[in-house]
Amino acid sequence: MARLKHQWFVPTSRSLRGVRSLTMCLAVNARRTVTETRLLQAAALSPDSG
Repeated sequence: MARLKHQWFVPTSRSLRGVRSLTMCLAVNARRTVTETRLLQAAALSPDSG
């Protein structure tokens, strides 16, 4: 298991680096979408927003 996890932090091939990069990009974008949605909902409910 340690060798598998090692590949995440220090990928040994170009394809593994690409997979790691894509995964991180998708995770960050998904989290950003959730956060932005929550902020917009909170702003819409705020009494001083209108």
